[in-house]
Amino acid sequence: MNFKKLALAAAVATVPAVGFSVETLEDTDLGGVSGQDGIAVDISIGNAGIGTSVYLHDTDGLAGVASASAYSFDGAIVINNMSIAAGTGATIGLEIDAGDNAVSSGAPILNIAVSLPANLTIVTGSIHVANSQIDDGVGARGVDGTTAAILSSMTVVLGATTMNIQLGNEAQTGSIVGSDMIVLSSSVTSGISVSNFSLNDASVGGGSIAMGSMTVTDSGSSAQLGVAADINVTGAGLQIGLGTLGDGGGMAVEITDQRLGSAGAATLGDVSLVGLNLNGTTITISGK
Repeated sequence: MNFKKLALAAAVATVPAVGFSVETLEDTDLGGVSGQDGIAVDISIGNAGIGTSVYLHDTDGLAGVASASAYSFDGAIVINNMSIAAGTGATIGLEIDAGDNAVSSGAPILNIAVSLPANLTIVTGSIHVANSQIDDGVGARGVDGTTAAILSSMTVVLGATTMNIQLGNEAQTGSIVGSDMIVLSSSVTSGISVSNFSLNDASVGGGSIAMGSMTVTDSGSSAQLGVAADINVTGAGLQIGLGTLGDGGGMAVEITDQRLGSAGAATLGDVSLVGLNLNGTTITISGK
């Protein structure tokens, strides 16, 4: 018997054994096995982070305030060099699932669970105002005539955070009455820290309202910041319900080196806001 015939005979001989093993697994083992489908996505942020600049074009100019008629041309809010980074090996996690509550014609839901890594660092970018080119007849969607920075770039550091998004037929409930599109519920380790805040007077003089750093934590602890917020898009706009921001007593805000004036001006000292309580507040953001 040559080699080819020997290999064929060996293959044929194994068929009954293979069939038996598959049948045994199906009959005795697979009945107790449950699976989890859906999609898992891990987004690894590079060392350079994720960056962009943003132009928000106000196409109808300034209205409803004194001297508005002199500023009826379109303007733009400009955010330069905003970025997100999280350090080597950090990932943003997404778990995506779909389900329904009935065999037919129920209330299907797309559920997206989001996890953000610890030490997520957001550089807000500097904020300017500029002339919008959309209505200038130049065929561009850019800006020109950009002012000096109104709000200097800040660095915001967050602890590990989780949130859940439901689209289609929302069933989840958060801290505010009703069902919600996004439920944010987390204890941010070490709270939120902000550095390099500076709100600038861009006219002649160049002074600013500035501070060295700011930390936001629970009113009763410097080790964390509790957040329970519900986010929805209603007919009136984007609605953010702050069920809890801090703990039952609110937040503790600590500001170091509060300064008014130029960069070389003497500081007023440090400022503490004790028990700043926004719990139960609803914020609605819309166009006008």
